[in-house]
Amino acid sequence: MAPSAIAFQGQAYTLKGPRDVVTPRALLVPEIHSIVQDFKKAAILAKNAGFDGVEIHGANGYLPAQFLEDGSNHRTDEYGRSTENRARFILELTDAVIDVWGASIRSLISKKSL
Repeated sequence: MAPSAIAFQGQAYTLKGPRDVVTPRALLVPEIHSIVQDFKKAAILAKNAGFDGVEIHGANGYLPAQFLEDGSNHRTDEYGRSTENRARFILELTDAVIDVWGASIRSLISKKSL
């Protein structure tokens, strides 16, 4: 699954050798909302397990990055077209994690980036 049904050009390397990349299916809006809730559940589990925090990895072709990139996001709904709409998914993920950890996590992020 991906923001849009756009295949990566090239091959993936698997245990059985190189294979053509399968064209992903575009996510439906209810599925996007469900994924955001899955991130929130994961943050809750991490907090309950005693972790100090969590990281939303949004680079290197992972789903949050796919939503941000206009090359992989050709959506025409509230998750596509404009920069603001393409950023909506990762902002919703961030808000879901902040709901679990609190807004003070923002100060941790800014301190670590110094």
